[in-house]
Amino acid sequence: MKSTKTFSISFLPRKSKADPKLGIIYARISINNTRVEYSIKRKVPFETWDQKRGKCTAQDQHSKIINQYLAQVSSEIFESYDQLRKEGVLISADTIKARWLGEDCNGQSLLIAVEYHYKIAVTTIKIGTLKNYRTTEKYIKLFLKKELKVDDIYLNQLRFSFITKFENFLRLHKPVDHQRKMENNTVMKHLQRFRKIITLAVRLEWIDRDPFANYKAKYVRNERVYLRQSELDAIENKVFSIDRLEYVRDLFVFSCYAGLSYIDVIQLRMDQIVLGIDGGNWIFTSSSLSENYLMTHKRQIIFCNSDL
Repeated sequence: MKSTKTFSISFLPRKSKADPKLGIIYARISINNTRVEYSIKRKVPFETWDQKRGKCTAQDQHSKIINQYLAQVSSEIFESYDQLRKEGVLISADTIKARWLGEDCNGQSLLIAVEYHYKIAVTTIKIGTLKNYRTTEKYIKLFLKKELKVDDIYLNQLRFSFITKFENFLRLHKPVDHQRKMENNTVMKHLQRFRKIITLAVRLEWIDRDPFANYKAKYVRNERVYLRQSELDAIENKVFSIDRLEYVRDLFVFSCYAGLSYIDVIQLRMDQIVLGIDGGNWIFTSSSLSENYLMTHKRQIIFCNSDL
């Protein structure tokens, strides 16, 4: 026999000790013979409160904002109840409240998942990749704040639409500094890192379904363009007024002559530069099949690849 549950949400003000004319609004969750109340941290003048309708009657801006917030809270509590109902767990006023506040195991938030992933990744991922995850985290927070007007969101609220909206946000985002808008593959990289965070949350059973299940990344294959010697000379001789850009230029030119990747140049150590049998300096790295001969020419450092 199927049991019938009587579920309801109501709001009521309690007297404030600081000002008797103001009431602190509480949300009351009732189901069958259990109920619980929780302050939603909003105050309202008693004279503007309709006890029967559970909302403000005044037409001023403050009252309108209060009523909008009450509608939002009511929707969140009902969604928490609906989640528990679909999961087939024992439902009480306390379990609904715990789910609403994110205090149960299934109420983890997106930013908690982001930080948890980072704590695990910091022991296994290279520092350059970790920095990329932090950049993705920055854009997730910016998206939540600008588009959804919230600081965080529960994992169980994530839907396929969240991903597509986040993708569109990245494509349209205009950086305030010197950077250009993101190209397609950059957007896909951010979504790839976001997907790994969500996959971890799925494995931890923090979320029942994977919102990325029907999402397919769309990379664009780019043909690599090589610099001509004249172009490399122009970059090498370019003078910048900003020290940071001078440093970036030197790293780039260094990597071009050395035939090393950016990450190998960044991680290059003095003990990897050794004296060769020919009396010259050589760079030995485990990521390269060839050694790189180092010599000084004027103010530049020139590298010649030599297969040994």
